[in-house]
Amino acid sequence: MRARCPVFAMLMSLAALIGNDASAVGAYLPSPFVDADLTLVDEVAMDEPAAAHLLQEYPAGASHVATILERTTRLLPNSGAPSYFAYRLGRNMGLVPGQAYLLRIEYPEDQSRSIIVRNYGAEITRGFHTGIALGDAMGGFAQQNAESLQLPLSGRVERWESLFYLHSQFSDLKLPRDTGGRTMQPSDGFWVAIGRFDARMDAGSAGAAVASIKLYKVNDAATYEQPLNLPPSGLPRRHLFWRQEMLDSVVQASNPADNGLPRLDWFEFKARILKFLGMNTFTTDMLEFGYNQGFDATPWGGNGWYYGTQFPADWPEVLDRANAHGLDVLPYYEYAGSIGAASYGKQRTAEPLYAGPQAPYTWISWSEIANADVMDPAALTDVQHLLDVTIAMQTGHAQFAGAWLRTRNSHLPISFSDTARARFASEANGGAAVSKAQLQSDIDLHGRYVDWWLLKRRDFLVSIRDYVRQNVGTDAFVLFTPDPSEGGQNFDVDNNFIVTDDPDGWHQRLTALGGNYVWWRSWDIDQVVANDDHLTAITEQRANNGSQNEWGHSTPAADPQNYASTEGVFQSFDINRKYTVASADAFAQFNGPDGLAVVRHYTLNEDMLSTTGDPETDMDNLPLGYFVADFERAGPYSMMAEALAVANGNPTLIGYLCSNLMTRGFPSYARRFDAAFLALPALPATRLDGAASDANIAVQRIATPSGVYYAVVNASDASIADATVTFAESGAIEDAATGQTLSGASQQVVVSMYPYELRSFRVNATTDAIFANGFD
Repeated sequence: MRARCPVFAMLMSLAALIGNDASAVGAYLPSPFVDADLTLVDEVAMDEPAAAHLLQEYPAGASHVATILERTTRLLPNSGAPSYFAYRLGRNMGLVPGQAYLLRIEYPEDQSRSIIVRNYGAEITRGFHTGIALGDAMGGFAQQNAESLQLPLSGRVERWESLFYLHSQFSDLKLPRDTGGRTMQPSDGFWVAIGRFDARMDAGSAGAAVASIKLYKVNDAATYEQPLNLPPSGLPRRHLFWRQEMLDSVVQASNPADNGLPRLDWFEFKARILKFLGMNTFTTDMLEFGYNQGFDATPWGGNGWYYGTQFPADWPEVLDRANAHGLDVLPYYEYAGSIGAASYGKQRTAEPLYAGPQAPYTWISWSEIANADVMDPAALTDVQHLLDVTIAMQTGHAQFAGAWLRTRNSHLPISFSDTARARFASEANGGAAVSKAQLQSDIDLHGRYVDWWLLKRRDFLVSIRDYVRQNVGTDAFVLFTPDPSEGGQNFDVDNNFIVTDDPDGWHQRLTALGGNYVWWRSWDIDQVVANDDHLTAITEQRANNGSQNEWGHSTPAADPQNYASTEGVFQSFDINRKYTVASADAFAQFNGPDGLAVVRHYTLNEDMLSTTGDPETDMDNLPLGYFVADFERAGPYSMMAEALAVANGNPTLIGYLCSNLMTRGFPSYARRFDAAFLALPALPATRLDGAASDANIAVQRIATPSGVYYAVVNASDASIADATVTFAESGAIEDAATGQTLSGASQQVVVSMYPYELRSFRVNATTDAIFANGFD
């Protein structure tokens, strides 16, 4: 294989460029789990005989044992095609379906590494990366601009941990794309695989390395629900939630023998993991690419409106489970108009500029099946019927936070039909008719038309808000995600970039990689942030270049200026890499009366663990079968994006678009952040410059009749010891996340913070003091 892969020799020359910074960042937070509450079920030693846990490698001999940081470690060198090693855990050890288990993996943080972990016991695949490693593969149809940062390495063996609930059946190493193939039983045990991408897509990594793999039974998982100290009644509350992309094969099968667990159990497991992480809002699909994901369509026409599913009665039961765990519910809709046999959406009343009625906007055929014209009264009636069956008729089953709508390609496109153009002429063009030819040739006219249409989209969302509130309550909101992409918008769609704090080093790596990578560019992160390139990427209307190439009309970009005073409707701000959360000016554009909503787009890396490097490759070229994986940074850096979003933007909603069930590999950091975030009221904030003795600490002030809340964030890569934070008023200071009183009448608190830590405080100041310093 190496003889056929010249990149191997090249990678050897890159060894000096990978980096070996072992500077300590301070001890990582301990596991949230107490050893006395765990029962060790199985353990893999990396130098044990292969037969002990049925070691499998791809290709044969891909891994070897080495001593790293004085620990025996199994290493997958970063050379050549993708590789993995896998062990079978729990054989004949009494594994129990539905039981909570903890998968603990110890790894050396000695060099920059990207490590993929696949847990077949719950069909969860998740990766993490250290140092300068990229994590996500360099390539793939969902790739967002890659980012590499010179983050410190601890120089110690660290822990990656994942709480999960065991399925009843498992697949072998090649995971099916869809249903079937899950024939292994708990007595057979389940595979845990450690992998890496093709070396050409994983530059900057020294390869995957693991020092031990342990499986524990969690004796009483309910005791590990993260306690939350929410704002008092009368103050609006924040929301944390995630939506998973690849749910179908696990949940949509009708036969439990196909999907590995009783169908509703998956939703139960999700609710429990939300509680463990300290998240408060349950989100799952009602529509995916317009298709019914489990609601009863019979009240508004059955298959003529939306084709039914095998499980029309499941939605109320899912809601009951979420409600039993005290979770709010935010249903998720990829709405394209209804798509049943005689439906509104199938009429495709929205019409492109460069073609006639019912023509496609793009060549993405699976997303062109239907559309809705936001100006059409029939569209509003249609979406109200959808909200009826999924929310209004279900209010006895759960507490709804609102509704989350996300457009996919050509679902809610700009319409240039005769009816739409006549409306424009009457409302915004002085009564003068406009033709398609005029809109194609007159740039200014086209711009005015788009601006007018964007207001119509806002009006449509406001009408949805009003309808939801009629049925749920006045605090309900609509979250709208205008970005149809998985990984988030690139700021230059014609080029591939690595955004980095070491552009010269990455120029050398890309040059050494050769091939197509010589056309990649490394961009300095400070320049990208200073230029607000990310803001431009998510707000700039895209080009339209003729028939089936109307990308800007198919998925109009965000228009935050139209929502600055629109209460109860959020337009989400895309986040993921550090450069997407580093500009306070960019966040300010999306702030509305209720604050800011951010949605983290994960790249998915769909089928990128491929021997061909082709995301559309067939299963024969996928060593582990169907593959999707989200990546997170290691340790405290896993919360970098969220912490910087709070420091620079004060979001009141944080959502995640994930590939599969979301478990954090470094849960101590996620739990602390989530508790501190949800302790703050969902109200606007004012950033106080100079409030902390360390300039790397950001302070946000939120004044309420129930005291003044403060979000305090270490916005740096380094730990901070004994910094003084001075509040705007004096009073008894509480840790808002725990309710613990920290001092009597005082105006200061001393904090020591790990990198990207969020702390929240409440000052019980007098009313006069609060007014003196300003209500926000």
